[in-house]
Amino acid sequence: MNKKTFNNLTQSFEGFKPLLNEQKELKRLLSKNKRRLITLEKKYVFLKNLVGIDVKDDLLVSSIFNFFKDLGFNEIKNVDKRYRKEDLRIIFDKKLFLLEITGSEKANAKDNKTRQLTKHLEKERLNNQNVFGLTIFNHDNKKDYLEREINCFSKDQITYAKDGKYGLITTVELLNAFKKIKEGKLSIEDFKKEILKFGEVKF
Repeated sequence: MNKKTFNNLTQSFEGFKPLLNEQKELKRLLSKNKRRLITLEKKYVFLKNLVGIDVKDDLLVSSIFNFFKDLGFNEIKNVDKRYRKEDLRIIFDKKLFLLEITGSEKANAKDNKTRQLTKHLEKERLNNQNVFGLTIFNHDNKKDYLEREINCFSKDQITYAKDGKYGLITTVELLNAFKKIKEGKLSIEDFKKEILKFGEVKF
């Protein structure tokens, strides 16, 4: 007697039917749970690219766009290709926030890459002093993000950023911030305050 035949024979016996019904309901709930998990995984797939190995250029810009979008920064535009300006710009709390984004296999940022944003900031600040900027690095990106060099920026680069009034941050730090926000350990308001700071930004 195979399993199917056995089940057909015994399913009407006392004790079988409620357990079989319960099993059927558990399978339905499990299937629903799996679908919801797949949906959530798709929603947050940009986090893999945020600190992804070899991720740079358009894929990195797209992941950071989705990062800020998920956190409620709705006035965000990708302006690099059309206007040959910074990669992204965000408007929030009556501030213009410019983002320059770079992916590199180097453990330490190059000076010219950390200063690339200054030309855009200087131009925008001619007519508006409420302009802020952040240069974002997916650095040391031949390694898993947990194994990367902690100190991406030199003291001189950090000093230059402070003098130029813009921030420097790695994608690893952005990921740390995102995790803290989702866990309720960091508010969006405090996150905004931090990313508007000059010099190196850490979470």
